[in-house]
Amino acid sequence: MRVFKFGGASVKDAAAIQNVTSIIQNYIEDKNPILLVVSAIGKTTNKLELVAKCLFENRKSEAKTELISILQEHKDLCQALEFQDKLAVINALQDLENITLGFIKANESNNYNYIYDQIVSKGEMLSTTVLFHYLLDQKVDVSFINARYLIKTDNNYTDANILWNETEEAVKACMKETKTAVIITQGFIGANSEMLYTTLGREGSDYTAAILAKCTDTKEMTIWKDVDGVYTGDPKKFPEATIIDKLSYKEAIEMTFYGAQIIHPKTIKPIQNSNCILRVKSFINKTAKGTEIGQFENIQYPLVTVLKEQQVLYSFAVRDFSFLNESNLGKIIATFGKYSLRINLMQNSSIEFIVLTDEKLGKNELILEDLKNDFEIKIENQLKLLTIRHYNEDILAKQRQNKSVFLTQKGEDTVHYLMR
Repeated sequence: MRVFKFGGASVKDAAAIQNVTSIIQNYIEDKNPILLVVSAIGKTTNKLELVAKCLFENRKSEAKTELISILQEHKDLCQALEFQDKLAVINALQDLENITLGFIKANESNNYNYIYDQIVSKGEMLSTTVLFHYLLDQKVDVSFINARYLIKTDNNYTDANILWNETEEAVKACMKETKTAVIITQGFIGANSEMLYTTLGREGSDYTAAILAKCTDTKEMTIWKDVDGVYTGDPKKFPEATIIDKLSYKEAIEMTFYGAQIIHPKTIKPIQNSNCILRVKSFINKTAKGTEIGQFENIQYPLVTVLKEQQVLYSFAVRDFSFLNESNLGKIIATFGKYSLRINLMQNSSIEFIVLTDEKLGKNELILEDLKNDFEIKIENQLKLLTIRHYNEDILAKQRQNKSVFLTQKGEDTVHYLMR
């Protein structure tokens, strides 16, 4: 089996969906089915996040209006694709709209993360519905599986943890029953024991593909992107960035941990455990070699630069100005773990402990609520973390020019600059 993952840019409009269809048709083989993992179309996730925010703030009328607008965009997309049998896909989209409007009307929860997952998960359901029906229309032998029946998780909404035994059992059972050349499912989403939608973290479709690759013992997984491979830095931010032909699992983990947008940070571990090769290829420049990630050693890497934005810095001090001890530090770190807020950088002195994390609505506030009685807490928002790997001193001097750096952490192979 091959596992293919297509992100939102690859299915953003009619021409893009036709292009994805042609890629799939070129790879179809009798003995090697394609398991297709698809993200929400274009900016749909951002728009659904607004729906979730409106609902959380009890602005149900605005939430309905925004949702209907999103659904209309998908119906317009179907019109542009010129289906031979358009009624089936329009009816399927209408069913999704009715289900979501029903949730908006009935919801009484004030749990933002729960609301978020029930609303935002519909983006992937919409995109895969359109693509599934278009593949059928183009005579592709394809079946549709709702990811809720594959990806089993706990109740940690917006950043759910995989229940591996249950997931592997569900995946193997579904794959055994499905005999089509192509199987399409959704990235980013799963379900808890009550079959309520959960999500795996922003941009989590890569992680979904890796989970499915591991559970199906797949030895090759491909992520199709709008770039020719993995670059030494985001080419939009670092014009001098070049493509890396090969990456070890370890190097890929380091890059993604500090914010490289090549793949979701959790993607590497499942494929490493099963020794699956991950290819990053372009759905635009299909002849480009791309980047191969695997169990490689002794690679001489070029300079790698990663810029992670939307960072929040917490500063914790004990209220009586006593020394910070292991108990204090442990409580702070455990609280970040409780809400699945990853610590990107930390540093302590005798009376202060600073923690850098991502800005996440609905979670940053919970940290404050849990720790405000024990610590004096200061917060600084809108920060940037610049990470440079495989550096030399000349490069560091150049990178620091004209930047407001107020914290530096430097290791043998990696340096971090925290900037305003």
